[in-house]
Amino acid sequence: MYVRLNFIVEGQTEETFVNRTLKPHLGSLPVGVSVRVATTRKTREKILRRPETDRSLGGRLARDHCTGG
Repeated sequence: MYVRLNFIVEGQTEETFVNRTLKPHLGSLPVGVSVRVATTRKTREKILRRPETDRSLGGRLARDHCTGG
């Protein structure tokens, strides 16, 4: 009998754990393992964030930084 395990994880750390630890461990058994990182609200906001509101400038707007404002 073959078993398929589908892991839905929150981030890269969990994905790495599944790929480096669980897959090799279960590889000797009739078990297939797949892992997928779920998109969370935090991830979507990071992707959708516009450059002019990037917080890497200490909270200032990027356009103010570029124009000397």
